[in-house]
Amino acid sequence: MSSVDELEKKAKKCRQILLKMVYDSKNVAHLGGSLSAMDMSVAVYDRYINDLKDPNRSRFVLSKGHVVVMQYAILAEKNIISMEELKTLKHIGTHLQGHPDINKIPETEMNTGLLGQGLAVAMGMAYARKINNNKNKIFALCGDAEMHEGQIWETIQQAAHFKLDNLIAIIDNNGLSSHDPVNDVIDLGSLEDKFKSFNWNVITVKDGNNMSEIVEALDNMDKLSGKPAAIIMKTIKGKGVSFLENNPNCHSLTINDKDYEQVKKDLDM
Repeated sequence: MSSVDELEKKAKKCRQILLKMVYDSKNVAHLGGSLSAMDMSVAVYDRYINDLKDPNRSRFVLSKGHVVVMQYAILAEKNIISMEELKTLKHIGTHLQGHPDINKIPETEMNTGLLGQGLAVAMGMAYARKINNNKNKIFALCGDAEMHEGQIWETIQQAAHFKLDNLIAIIDNNGLSSHDPVNDVIDLGSLEDKFKSFNWNVITVKDGNNMSEIVEALDNMDKLSGKPAAIIMKTIKGKGVSFLENNPNCHSLTINDKDYEQVKKDLDM
């Protein structure tokens, strides 16, 4: 298990890999939400998912499947995807599609893209593991705008009913949907209160891009039992790249030559 300092270095390296991948491919990718969720995702992989070939491993499901470039970067850092292949992102015939495809990259766990479905399937995985007495966890990364989906709340209700304490929902609360502030679209109110009312354990991370707080949250999560757990983390969309941070236009874009020069300065590349 890596130290906080080591995890910070891994997260920075994965950001470098991600931005170089998008620049080299000359394609559009969902950068804002990938960068906001990077720190927690790196920590979860480091702590719980070391052997990606182990069928009994903990699983990390991207319920918000549009941030798959974040997952590609993490898998590349782990030598599952080659650095050369990253250049083919979203090209015709590539393994690296714009959303997870387990037929091409099995380590992405499931095909996602329609928001709300990933958490539901993750719940099914968690239930199956309970039946089979597999103690490893199922993580599902959800966006805050994804909380607008009705299927999410059906899943939250059912997971609590079955007491799936091996299911962990991570909510990337960066406050921005594809174009507008999340609460301007539909005001979510207090996600903490909502999850608690559905009988979930809840951990709030005030700064979801601070690795010390992330590690503390995961430590606390490991002590919980009897209920599914939600980790609600306040993050910055586009975190790590100055012209993307909290930029409503950073949801989906490409990186041109001028942008990449700034990226290299921001990420010490």
